[in-house]
Amino acid sequence: MALIRTAVMALTSSDHILLVNHKKLKTWIFPGGKIEPTETIYQGACREILEETGIDIKPFHINYMRPQVELEPAPWKVMNIKTQDDNILENFVYWVELDSKAYTQKVVSPEGLELEWFIIKDLLNSSNKLSFMLDTKALLAEINYINALSK
Repeated sequence: MALIRTAVMALTSSDHILLVNHKKLKTWIFPGGKIEPTETIYQGACREILEETGIDIKPFHINYMRPQVELEPAPWKVMNIKTQDDNILENFVYWVELDSKAYTQKVVSPEGLELEWFIIKDLLNSSNKLSFMLDTKALLAEINYINALSK
């Protein structure tokens, strides 16, 4: 059994979310992937998003008093998922709200992945025929709830 560290980003724009169609798993997921041993979790998440979506999430740091002290944003969620081959995915989830009109722009994956903007509420509709991993659906419900509270 191995521990595999991954980072994903829930990229939202207005009431839309960007998802990638994972061909091997035959399901829609948040863009992201494995964290390299030399990366921080946030650096790995930013790199994966750039590779998969072409969207450059600028790493930001909060400097307090001393310029050499840099803090990166903490993940929104950390979820452990057991894989079919008994490995554990330690999945760090970031939520990034992009420009409110970002969903109107087509996103082309540099890696040739199928990417699509979806209306979050529509994804949670019981008549929706798309396939999701359970953790993805749970996070979509939470994002939808938080968005509703902020309106």
